[in-house]
Amino acid sequence: LKKRNLSELQKIFFLINDCKNYGTLPFAGLARIAFIYTKLIRTLVEKKILSQLDMENFYENCETITKDMSRQLYKIGKNKNEKEKFLNKFGHLRPSTYSINSKNYRENFSKYFKNLHLAKSKKVKKFKLSKSKNLKINKLLVKHGLNTNTQNFFSEAKKSIQLREYSKFIFSKSINEIFVNLIKLSKEIKISREDLEYLSIKNLINYYSNLNSKKLKVMLMDEIKKNKKEERIMNLLSMPDFLSGIKDLYIQKDSTKVANYISENIVTGNILEMKNIENYTKLDNKIVLLKNADPGYDFIFSRKIKGLITCYGGANSHMSIRCLELDIPAIIGVGLKAYNELSNSNSVEINCKQNFYKKIN
Repeated sequence: LKKRNLSELQKIFFLINDCKNYGTLPFAGLARIAFIYTKLIRTLVEKKILSQLDMENFYENCETITKDMSRQLYKIGKNKNEKEKFLNKFGHLRPSTYSINSKNYRENFSKYFKNLHLAKSKKVKKFKLSKSKNLKINKLLVKHGLNTNTQNFFSEAKKSIQLREYSKFIFSKSINEIFVNLIKLSKEIKISREDLEYLSIKNLINYYSNLNSKKLKVMLMDEIKKNKKEERIMNLLSMPDFLSGIKDLYIQKDSTKVANYISENIVTGNILEMKNIENYTKLDNKIVLLKNADPGYDFIFSRKIKGLITCYGGANSHMSIRCLELDIPAIIGVGLKAYNELSNSNSVEINCKQNFYKKIN
C-alpha cells in the first residue's frame, strides 16, 4: 500500500480493512484463548495447587515483545547503529495506541528512552513443576473433561499469551500507518494534528472517494467544530466505570473496586502520575500512576520503576501480564475513586503479598 499510487484517504480506507481482517479479528480470538488460559492458571493458584511463585516463573518463561524490546534497547546502549533496527521494528508503538496526538517511538525516541542504563536480561529459571503438582493438575484436567495433560496445557498457555501480545503488536502497525497518512493529508489541507483528534474514523472513510481537497477541508472542519462542542458538554458529565443499565446514567454508586495485585512484593515509594510528563527520566525509582495502559506504554519498563498502579484493567490485561513476567509489584484496576485519591498523595506502600496499599502522605 505504501508503494501504490493512491491518495492518503484511499490508503487509509484499505489499511482499515486490512487491520480488521488480518489484525483485530485474529487478535480477538487469540486474546480470548489467552484470557481462558490465564484464568485457569490463576484458579490453580487459588486452589493452592500452584504457588504464586510458580505462576510468576511461568510468565517469566513467556517470550514476549517486551523482552525482545529490552534486548534491542540493550544493544543500542552498546552500539548506536542498532537504533535504526530498533525503530524499524518498534518505531510504530505509541502510548495511547488510538490517539493521533500521541507521538510514536520513532518520533519521540530521544525523550521516551533518554539516559537509559539497561542491564543485560537476567537468566530466568526454567519453568518446571514437581511430580505431585503435575499429577494433581492431570487429575483436574481429566475430571473436567479437558482432553490434554499438564505439559501440553502449559505449552499451549504459553503460546496463547505470546501470540496475544504479538498480534496486538502487529495490528498496531496498521493503526500507526493510518495516522501517518492522516498527518500527511492534514498538512496538504492545512488542518492541525491536534484537530485530527476530533474526527471520526468512520466518517473519514466515507470521504475516501472525495479527492476535492477544498471541499474535503470544509467537511472535516465542520465535523471538528461539532465534535469539539460535544466534547465540552460530555466533559461536564460524570460517568460510572461500568454501565449495568440505563439507570446508571442518572444515579451512580460510589463503590470501591476490587483491584488486582501482581507479584508478592512489598514496596514503598514516591508516586508519579503519567500526565503531562515531558522528562521520562523522572519515572526512575517511582511508583507510576497510570489511568489505563496499552502496549505503547511498554517504554516505562525500560526505566527503573519501583511499581505500577492503574485506574483501569483486570487480571488478564496487558499490564498485568507485563508486571508478572518482569516481577514488578503492581495494582491493576484500582477504580476511579482510589485513583483520584492516590493522585493527590505523595507516596504509597504497596503490599502485594497481603493485597493492600497504604497512602503515606
